[in-house]
Amino acid sequence: MATEAQILAELESSMVDMDQLVVDIKTLLYGESGTGKTVLGMQILQQFTPENKRIVFIDSARGYVSLNNHPELKRRTKRIQYEGLVQIAALANAIKQGKPGFADIGAVMVDELSSIQIKDTHVVMKGRGESTGEFAQPSQPDMGVTTVRMIKNFSPLLELPIHVILTSHLREDELKIGKMETGRMVTRPFLMPQLSGVLRGLVHEVLYLSADTKAPVGGKPTYARTLQVMPTNKIVAKTRIGGLSPTVSPATYIKALGEWIEGSRPTQKASVDSIEDETVESHAVVIE
Repeated sequence: MATEAQILAELESSMVDMDQLVVDIKTLLYGESGTGKTVLGMQILQQFTPENKRIVFIDSARGYVSLNNHPELKRRTKRIQYEGLVQIAALANAIKQGKPGFADIGAVMVDELSSIQIKDTHVVMKGRGESTGEFAQPSQPDMGVTTVRMIKNFSPLLELPIHVILTSHLREDELKIGKMETGRMVTRPFLMPQLSGVLRGLVHEVLYLSADTKAPVGGKPTYARTLQVMPTNKIVAKTRIGGLSPTVSPATYIKALGEWIEGSRPTQKASVDSIEDETVESHAVVIE
């Protein structure tokens, strides 16, 4: 058993000046199908992952086909077909230990969490002997087990000093305070509430991507994408990048992200009024 002096010596040697830390990307990107989440996520990773590092694309279905129109986004990227949560934990461990074939991985994209969540509830149902036929439904305990399993397996990945982007579809829920219904609908990632809350706390950015058509007078209709980066009473979002408007274009966000990573973005004087006040849900999740 280590002595107090040994523990203090290890603590002292592990201290790092905060102004010397390198910022990494930890993002949960969500929105409707077809809005361009996969393409935007890979644009970000291709731009900010060091050239001597590879990117891993974990595909829960066949989402990689979205990149066929953008071959430059498939550069130095290896695809892994998602089969189970054990892959996520094994990958994180291999990157952390610098094992051969994994030491040069600088970014991971998981496309997408909502499908992985659904697949794992069926794994849990099967594990307890429940039928997974067309009429089978997961129980509340099943969803609780999946929540714990996903947090347990994704947390090590999000703790690594690499870029990680998670994508998800969206859901709309009525906001409740305790058991009281508020009548207010909130758009958030399509994840179990407790899982969603924990993952939102582990990432730096929660971005809601939407798209709409605009028809300029006398011109050809355009397809405009918008990122909401700050929360409202109807949309779940958050950002660690200062100085952004609540909604921005993807191009504006990527420019600001680059400045934030490089440390060249204009700093803001901290005050009680400007410091982020984030409300975090209570998460009674026990992970052994």
